[in-house]
Amino acid sequence: MNDIISPLVRLCRRITLTEGEQSILLAYFGVAFLGAVLALNVVTSLGGYDTVFHPFLSYHWWMMISGGFGGCAGLYLGRNWMGLPGLRGVTFAILGAVWISFLGGLVGGTLALPLYGTMFGPFTLFVTLFSTPLLVTFWVCTLMAAHYFLMVWRDEQETIFDAVLSDPSETHVI
Repeated sequence: MNDIISPLVRLCRRITLTEGEQSILLAYFGVAFLGAVLALNVVTSLGGYDTVFHPFLSYHWWMMISGGFGGCAGLYLGRNWMGLPGLRGVTFAILGAVWISFLGGLVGGTLALPLYGTMFGPFTLFVTLFSTPLLVTFWVCTLMAAHYFLMVWRDEQETIFDAVLSDPSETHVI
């Protein structure tokens, strides 16, 4: 087993990411994972059976991939609402969570079923969220964690250009 994952371990050791890059990567990974779970829940509940004991087909894999990609696309398109400091930032994050959910359902639904999913993707996502309180809790917690991670990334981006200036007495004129 160690031989299988050793190339991945070597790759992870070579990649050096800053704290902000790690946090934005974690935000996108969390939203993609839970978007895939939400998409699978929507598909299984629309099929008329609310159970996990059914054949897991390639169709379900595609729904999960489209839901994960839709969640990432929603976060990318709504990233200006997230990561702002203070009470204003929390208010924007709550509004941004609704916007990201709508856009994620729209993009994920379009990928899953091009016309039908575009129309009913956001609707079925919100119906599923309203009918399943545990998923709402996980989704809101994931989006608020993404808000925090984007705040860390924004702080890092703002401090990149803070240059350390030397004293005028130390400048050398040639």
